[in-house]
Amino acid sequence: MKRLSILALVMGLTGCASTDFSKIQRSSATVSNLEFTESISLEKRKHKIGLSFTYDIKDYNDINGLYFCSVQFKLTNEDTITSFKKGKIPCSLDQATGDISINWASPFDKSLNVSKDKLSKIKYPLEFFLAIHQKTNRKESYIIGESKIKVSTI
Repeated sequence: MKRLSILALVMGLTGCASTDFSKIQRSSATVSNLEFTESISLEKRKHKIGLSFTYDIKDYNDINGLYFCSVQFKLTNEDTITSFKKGKIPCSLDQATGDISINWASPFDKSLNVSKDKLSKIKYPLEFFLAIHQKTNRKESYIIGESKIKVSTI
């Protein structure tokens, strides 16, 4: 009986790990009611952005880990960058609609150890937006919705 339980667990975990996100229909998302605050201490290299917002994912697929959000910071070449500590994405979305409040460290926050090269490419004044992503595989995704650009006081 113990072997059967272990086998069932292994099969269940294998099924979760082998989800082919690229074959899932692309959803679209909207972000509304976005408000942000900043916690700044430049002499200590601390900069966090607090965000609260409402989201709605159209054509939602009920698959664990498929959707997440991020804060994207504009670069001088019109690309964007996001930063968070290795491991779990800090903003997982597991429902078609919801209200979220998150705190996000900016690239200036020393806890992220962003390289000087990347810091030199950030657009000033600091501009950012909230993005809703849908995974295409374990490490890649595309943005299916985003907020309007916000400007930091930095």
